[in-house]
Amino acid sequence: MPAPSELEKAMECCILKYDEYASGKFSMSRDEFKKMLHAEFRSLFGGLSSKALEKALEGVARSLDCNSDNRIWFTEFLNFVAGVAESNYESHCKSHPLKSS
Repeated sequence: MPAPSELEKAMECCILKYDEYASGKFSMSRDEFKKMLHAEFRSLFGGLSSKALEKALEGVARSLDCNSDNRIWFTEFLNFVAGVAESNYESHCKSHPLKSS
């Protein structure tokens, strides 16, 4: 079996990190999700006061909880990861414009 690619390793890392913070299978509480955001996405929330940080983390958790069950399901987590990746890609594109042929 060939070694996993960098992209496959990145996907596995997302899965393992989700499982590390989730107390249940396929979902985690909002508090678990906020704990994960605070620990694993420090660059997104750096420099905020503790009150502003709590408000930002709760806002993200609330916006992802599509079915309002106070749980962040794995698919809801993936929506967050995709949004962060898209934002990072847009920043990357602005700082690395395409070369014309």
